[in-house]
Amino acid sequence: MGQVPKMYTALLKKTISTVIKRVKGNCLIEAMPEGYLNYTQNHQAIETLIYHLELSYEITLSQNEKDFICFPLSLSSNELKNIQDINEKELEAYFEKMMDYIHKTLVVDLDEKKLFIDMKYHLMYLINRLLFRFEVQDLFYGEVEKQYPFAYELAKVGLSRLENELNRNASSVEISYLALYFELAIRKQTDKTVQKEIAIVCSTGRGTALIIQRQIEKVVGSEIKITHYSEEEYKKQDLNQYFAIFSTIPLKNVDQSTPVIQLSNLFNTEWLRDEWERVNEIHSKSFENIIFRFTKLDHQKTYDTNLKQMIRELTLEKMVDAQFEQRVFEREDKHTTIYEAGVAFPHTINKASDQVILSLGVFQKEALKTPAGKVELILLLAIPETLSENDESELLKLYDFVFAFVGNQQLRKELCHLDNVFELKTWMKRRFLS
Repeated sequence: MGQVPKMYTALLKKTISTVIKRVKGNCLIEAMPEGYLNYTQNHQAIETLIYHLELSYEITLSQNEKDFICFPLSLSSNELKNIQDINEKELEAYFEKMMDYIHKTLVVDLDEKKLFIDMKYHLMYLINRLLFRFEVQDLFYGEVEKQYPFAYELAKVGLSRLENELNRNASSVEISYLALYFELAIRKQTDKTVQKEIAIVCSTGRGTALIIQRQIEKVVGSEIKITHYSEEEYKKQDLNQYFAIFSTIPLKNVDQSTPVIQLSNLFNTEWLRDEWERVNEIHSKSFENIIFRFTKLDHQKTYDTNLKQMIRELTLEKMVDAQFEQRVFEREDKHTTIYEAGVAFPHTINKASDQVILSLGVFQKEALKTPAGKVELILLLAIPETLSENDESELLKLYDFVFAFVGNQQLRKELCHLDNVFELKTWMKRRFLS
């Protein structure tokens, strides 16, 4: 169970102890909460655990008891999930009820098909958390409601429908997390109105290029502006400015982060659509407007000392204002930003820059021990006082990035083995943009 975060491991131990006492006292569970789904039941480690418990304590566990034992592992993402066990139809039914209620209360136009795809994994854990009245940690302390009030209202209204359906109350923390998915969907919907510029590089003349353009427009529609280049012309251009490049030849001098579609199945519409979706996915996960910094930290020094070192490095580069450190520690005094997964996430407003800044601090040799728990990584986030739409979109992507590895031991381990900011950017491209 080393891959399971400590919070859920502790809850699992309590659950096992409770089950053993009840079963030995012949006080059995007759039914699990309606709507609960056990996402770990077919995992080998769980089957081994159940076998060990039945053998060691000379008991026989019913399916209800087994499901109850597994509930701590079905509350949040971890590496013991058996994803094929998802009841997608049931999740979609909850989602549709939530959206129907939102439409009765608020006016909103979203691509609900894509929203469900983005939200379904969060939704399945959310339902289980509500059923078992489990509260997640709050990364934002009310900031989501202030920064994204409409998305927060959408989440609040949608969750009220789930509350009635499940006969449970949702915390403001759950509303905040769900609001991020609505905000991302709103951003994607807004982005659709912006015309994307793409380049076509073709070595066989303008006639072929026009055929290629026609096929692309069939798949993509009118949301694009297309520029044609011959094999000789493209070498004089900066193709990295384009949203995507379609080419019949291998290209030189194009950044790794610029999406290139090598045309080999031009008349296969499904293939072309998949490639365009891949391009959109790359852009949706990019961090073009975020400044990254990297610091190696010392586990023999205190948390405050390490955090001050990270702030000092930003200050020397004149990237943060003089009161930035004071605001960071005022927030720490009110509520520690050290989380049980081994990640600290201090963040506050920065008055010295109009760009989002993320400084990653890693403890390479050994995790730092603090009264609030161990720390493997410190993610220091400096947020501009005024956010542009691009900045807000980047910030939302960054939150998604943080959530991806907070509960993933393997990703945290990989980050701790990085040596500099170049390796950090390369790692992010490999892990999240490929």
